[in-house]
Amino acid sequence: MITTYTSTRLLLRYEVEHAETGLTYYTVRAPHVTGTITLHPEAAPGAADNPDAYTRLRFVSGRYDPDEGPSSYTDRLAVYNSWIYDGITLPEPGTPIDRDPWDRLHRSTYELATEKTRARAKEVGQKIINEYRLDRHRHAQHTRYLRSAADRQLARATREADELRPAVDRLGVLETQIDRWTRLRHPGTNTTTVEVGGHLADWIDARLAGRQPLTSADHEVYRSWAAARRLGDRAAIFQPRRTMLPTAAALASFARILTEASQESPSKAARADARCRLRRIAEVHPTLAPMAPPREDEEAPR
Repeated sequence: MITTYTSTRLLLRYEVEHAETGLTYYTVRAPHVTGTITLHPEAAPGAADNPDAYTRLRFVSGRYDPDEGPSSYTDRLAVYNSWIYDGITLPEPGTPIDRDPWDRLHRSTYELATEKTRARAKEVGQKIINEYRLDRHRHAQHTRYLRSAADRQLARATREADELRPAVDRLGVLETQIDRWTRLRHPGTNTTTVEVGGHLADWIDARLAGRQPLTSADHEVYRSWAAARRLGDRAAIFQPRRTMLPTAAALASFARILTEASQESPSKAARADARCRLRRIAEVHPTLAPMAPPREDEEAPR
């Protein structure tokens, strides 16, 4: 049993238990306060599918399991002559709020706790939260909680992916059709083929993932890259991409991506590959020569 004091010098004794599920239990004893407090990370509303969003803290009265309802909690927190029902969610320190979360403490489903009860619960609860944030096991508990929630989130993501997969497959077919019909619609255009593989292809995959194309040239690059990816060897770790760029604007847009790769890719091989592709493009299209950066061991022209 650990002995400490609250901000108003109220004597507080507690025991702490770290569960494998990531829940942290505090059994507290203080004047007019007794019971168990459960703390665990929580995400903002609508962001539970993002592991990085679990920055809030859930304060719950009683020892509980996340799959249970508040009426099933045991050893709930008793303050003065009433129980604290369920709990509250506390934002990150420094987050602006419209209303103090401690004012939302209830004594039943629909009835708020009295002001005196809420004040004492806040005093004790805030001290326990401060102890929790100083606990050397806090980061391990955070990881354990996310790990315990992984099965539920994986099931949700798998279910949604199964529902969306037919639409994604249809989108791929349509993008290929658009690419082929565009080349038939403009037979006079000189299509440029750029074959990219290895670490450079992996970097461009990450560069294009989740980005909204802004111009028609960006759309052409995206469609050509997506088509090349579908036609590539899915079993290859870094599958090569035979990218067909139907217009000069699309080629210039792809050259800008290669320029970014030559400067920003963490892989030295990818940077060298990007410079090589840019030099080959510049040999056929001299107007794109300024985009070809010098070798890393050469001094850039002034």
